[in-house]
Amino acid sequence: MDPVTRAFQTWAANTHFRFSKVQDYGTADITIGFHSGRHGNGTLFNGRGEILAHAFALQDGRFHYDADEAWVLGATQGAFDLRLLLCMK
Repeated sequence: MDPVTRAFQTWAANTHFRFSKVQDYGTADITIGFHSGRHGNGTLFNGRGEILAHAFALQDGRFHYDADEAWVLGATQGAFDLRLLLCMK
């Protein structure tokens, strides 16, 4: 959760938006999850490579990462730095 928290803090510092963590998934405006293959939303992940993530319109608020990718914190060859991708402008 730390990289996600930091990303939201960065976004809040550079926009007029405010973010807070909620315990009830059903009341969240933005949800972030890690999924593999077909995961019930009509957009599938293809395993390692090519599709890293996808998101839906703001009214929907879902953001999904491909769970089959190698996600890391920090620069590591052959893997994707989650902090870097979360904070891209």
